[in-house]
Amino acid sequence: MTDNKVTQIDREIGRVESLITDESIIGHGIYSNRFAEETKLYSIPGMSTDDAIAVEVNDGYYQMFNTVKERAEM
Repeated sequence: MTDNKVTQIDREIGRVESLITDESIIGHGIYSNRFAEETKLYSIPGMSTDDAIAVEVNDGYYQMFNTVKERAEM
């Protein structure tokens, strides 16, 4: 997650289904090692969800980049 607060969101694209605390476990579906189950995820206007999404946290929405994609392209 970045410190970039998102001021506009597009639509809900999903929710975290599982919180995985063991990094060696490969999750299925929508999972996170940081956010609780049912945390809402949103698309950001003008940005592909392949690149970044917004995650809803207590005080607003924050941008999250797709780091898996970045590692795959290296």
